[in-house]
Amino acid sequence: MLVLASTVLGSVAFASQDDTVRYWSVRADVTEAEPVTRDDLVATSARLTGDAADRALRVSDDLPDRIERLVWRHDVPGGTLMSRDDVVRSGDSSVVELPLPVGIGALPRDLRRGQVVDVWVGPGSGDGGGTQEARRILSGVPVVSVSRSGAGGGATSTVVVDTGTREIAPSVLVGIGSGHVTLVRHA
Repeated sequence: MLVLASTVLGSVAFASQDDTVRYWSVRADVTEAEPVTRDDLVATSARLTGDAADRALRVSDDLPDRIERLVWRHDVPGGTLMSRDDVVRSGDSSVVELPLPVGIGALPRDLRRGQVVDVWVGPGSGDGGGTQEARRILSGVPVVSVSRSGAGGGATSTVVVDTGTREIAPSVLVGIGSGHVTLVRHA
């Protein structure tokens, strides 16, 4: 009887410790450039850690602008936790999409739209001894699209990322044009 009582009390105490946080999620599929409405959003309790917790938009956080001024930046499937990157002000042209040429083996095989990557550039194939060190030129950028072409050893991908800025630094363009691009996906 004592063991049973201890088990029940322990279960009740454990169940009462709710360390979930309320986040906004998308109620049903939404399409790029559609206006955001309150009906699109539903509060969802979740327990997130790391980058996922940093990206998801909490119910207690403010939206990037008044809701009637926002549109969806890209298609978002229903049930997805919302992030600040999912919406943009209507008419905001501050988003620049950058196409990246990525060789075979230099990106996750199952990389898809909406995932977040860091863009690294290392020595190109013609750099001989490889005295140039790899460097991260973009951090935490969402993938807009992935297209693969070619076959065998010449297979490449073009990955378009949303830089989230109005202008791209010249050093980014020089790096992409002169080196080997590698994409590292955020978990």
